[in-house]
Parts: sequence; C-alpha cells; structure tokens
Amino acid sequence: MELHDTAERTQHLSNRAVNIAFLKSFMWIALSIAVAFGVENITHLIFVDFIHGNPNRTKENAMLMMALYTPVFFIVAIIGVFIVFSLPQYLQAVSTTILVTHWGYRGFYGLVVTTPLAAVVAWYCYDYLTPSDFNPEDGPPYQHGLTVARYLVMLGIQTAITLFTLSYLRIEAGSNRKAKKYLVFLLLTLAVIAGAARGHITAEGQYQFL
Repeated sequence: MELHDTAERTQHLSNRAVNIAFLKSFMWIALSIAVAFGVENITHLIFVDFIHGNPNRTKENAMLMMALYTPVFFIVAIIGVFIVFSLPQYLQAVSTTILVTHWGYRGFYGLVVTTPLAAVVAWYCYDYLTPSDFNPEDGPPYQHGLTVARYLVMLGIQTAITLFTLSYLRIEAGSNRKAKKYLVFLLLTLAVIAGAARGHITAEGQYQFL
C-alpha cells in the first residue's frame, strides 16, 4: 500500500494498517522475549551441567529440565510481556491512530513523543500486576514506586520496543515484505544472542555453589 496524504488513504491507514501493524509488532516482540528466556534456560543448563560439570545432577536430568522448563519459561515470558506492555502498547496505538488520521504516515513519529509516558505506564503495570512484591531474607522489604533508576531501565526497554514498532509500522505501511522479514529476523537473532549471553552469565554465577 503506497502512502499518500489523501483523506481516503489516511482513513484506510488509521483504521486498518495501524491497528493491525501494532498487534503484529507486539506479537513479534512477545515472541522474541519468550525466545530469549527459552535460550537463556538452555544455555544456562549447557554451561552448568555439560561444560562445567554439575556433580549434583545427571546429564539426563539436565536434558529433561531443558525439555520441560524451556516451554514453561516461554509461556511465562509471553504472559509477562502482555501483562506489562499491553496497556502501553494500546495507548501508543490509540495516539498514533489519531496522529495518522490528521498527519498521514508522519504521525508514526508520534510514537517517539509518547515513549516516556509509555515507560511510566509499563513500570506501574510491572510493579503492581506482576509478583514483584517480595521480602528478601537479608534485606529491606520491596518498596513499590517509581525511582529514577527504575524509570531509566524501563525507558530503555520501552524505547527498544517503540523503535521496533515504529520500524515495523513504516515497513508494513509500505508493504515491503522483504524488509519486514529482515526486521523480524534481526529481532529474533538479537533475542537469541541476548538469551545466550544471559544464560552464560547466570551459569558463571552458579559455579561457586557446585
């Protein structure tokens, strides 16, 4: 679909392409984060049990944990993404639809303006809708609320999500299927790399207990 700043094209874009593209991009984001968690679990077990050699667990048991725990991590990650980021994504979709209706495809860049607010909403969804309220044995109880450090972390995550969504929207609006495949492939590749790196880090942290 070629973009033209006409009333008919803009209305078509706002009613169909924007909303559908937001949903598709969000599904890819959820899938990539779930892949990262699954890869993290597999990488962790490979380093701990097969490379380092865990004396407390057999390799057969480790392989069984890969088969059983990886799908669990995958499902939990997807649920967590929807709990934390569904509302921010919805707010960005609504605001973008309004902007596109008035400004055409240039309204996509309104995502950048809404990102700081979306990060605040995402944090409070995480803070109050997920089981983050825990009391560590050797520290003070968890305190709800938004601090500068917490906001910056969530802003970084939300910015990454927004940049992918913006890229996906532009590609979807232009109907460039090859570019869309490259973008999704890049996202999943980064998810695998991040999951493997995280799994290696957590494995090294566990060596001292073996």
